[in-house]
Amino acid sequence: MLACAFLAFTLMGLHAFAALLPRFIVEWNLTNTEAGWLNGMPNLAYMIAVPFLAITDRMDARRLLIWGALANAVGYIGFGLFADGFWSAAAYRSLQGLGLAATYVPGLKALGDRIDGPFQARAASLYVSSFAVGSSMSVLIAIGLSQVLDWRWAFIVPGVLNLAAASLAVAIPPKAPQALSGPRRIFNYGPVLRNRRAMGCIVGYLAHSVELIGVRGWTVAFLTFAGGLSLHDGSVWTLALIVTGLNFIGVPASMIAGEVGARFGMARTASVALWASGVAAVLVALAAGQPLLLLLIPVVLHNMLLLADSGPLSGGAVAASDAATRGATMGLFALAGAIGGFVGPVLFGMVLDLFGRDGLTGWSVAFATMGAVAAAGGTALWLMTAGRGR
Repeated sequence: MLACAFLAFTLMGLHAFAALLPRFIVEWNLTNTEAGWLNGMPNLAYMIAVPFLAITDRMDARRLLIWGALANAVGYIGFGLFADGFWSAAAYRSLQGLGLAATYVPGLKALGDRIDGPFQARAASLYVSSFAVGSSMSVLIAIGLSQVLDWRWAFIVPGVLNLAAASLAVAIPPKAPQALSGPRRIFNYGPVLRNRRAMGCIVGYLAHSVELIGVRGWTVAFLTFAGGLSLHDGSVWTLALIVTGLNFIGVPASMIAGEVGARFGMARTASVALWASGVAAVLVALAAGQPLLLLLIPVVLHNMLLLADSGPLSGGAVAASDAATRGATMGLFALAGAIGGFVGPVLFGMVLDLFGRDGLTGWSVAFATMGAVAAAGGTALWLMTAGRGR
């Protein structure tokens, strides 16, 4: 539970930028593609950093958790105090990505090192499910603080919470890495690449991240367009509650899917969840022109399914990895998530620039594109694990 609380605290600002995206587009005169880049910038930094996470096979991952939370604190507080346009925002968003790289997946590694036996995959699934708690609260915190105080506090407060997270990481009992014989190779990715079950989960996580971060990055902007909600009038609290609820609804879905995966196979469960999420994204695309109450039906379904595959994918990757190369496995897993998290919002924004953000066609094609990526990921995962991987 200490690890879950740590993760939730580090994520209290995760979706702050996405929650206030319509404001930044106007105030900083951003194109949709530029907005997509800023949405994805943390994942670009994450992508550069995560190959080095294999070092946790040679050191206690707890040390990275502390430094990652501190990097997050600087990234969020710096954004809140000094960001005033694309380039300054990109710099501080990059720091946030480095912090995320050093906290989220190393937390999985720290859990795997401290828990053995059949509860290992369940613990990983529970840890990942707490991701939705922190990220969901980030929306409510960002929109609430921007209304009561100023948008800059939507980043300063999460920065302070990351300082608290660093203190929680200090309280985690230390654990020396497993003693290994032979050459002390840090970047030992060969055995991971030959592990089809682990690589199936990694490919599935790539597709999951494209869809999840792409949709999350543009949800507020989508609801301000298709749902008639706004950050500048009385509907702001309705918008905040809806988006927070959409993020929270994935928590039970991820937990339940993790339990189903523990019984019937993590890879099989994740494949089905990815296909279902892809179908739900297409339903959102088809409903884009409907009134808000009707539109929310497929939107709620989609957001529930967006996280249903995360627990089985993470638990499956941990369970399929060898103790000696678990850090490398989690490093590649995180790299796939970073690539997907960068590509998703940028691809979404490019589709909007191509087909138009002010009409239904652009939004419909963007959601359908996300759904196609998820379905392709589910198919690849199934083929790589032959539908059997636990």
